[in-house]
Amino acid sequence: MLKFWPFPLLRNYRASPDLSQLFLDFAAAPDLKVVSTEAHHMTVRCARGDLRFWSSNAYYAWASDGGLTAEGQTISWSNEMPSRYAVRAMRKAVGRVRFALPSRDEVPA
Repeated sequence: MLKFWPFPLLRNYRASPDLSQLFLDFAAAPDLKVVSTEAHHMTVRCARGDLRFWSSNAYYAWASDGGLTAEGQTISWSNEMPSRYAVRAMRKAVGRVRFALPSRDEVPA
């Protein structure tokens, strides 16, 4: 019997260093927000722009296609993925902002 889960090791597409850096930058952004969640895509937003990506098949195809919209231009990718490290960082960041409780320190205007 296997003592590890093999699927994170097996991926459908190659890892792209540029996508990895993009996802790490978004994951580290202090103003990251989840804008929309669809059946198979997710859109997150920060000061860098809007990042829409495939959000299904977590272990072997997550973020395998998508696009970055910034300054009125959209750059798309397909059949490549961020590194496992960048995917994990983004998943943690999305979970952190998606389920964050609103601050009680804010005073209504």
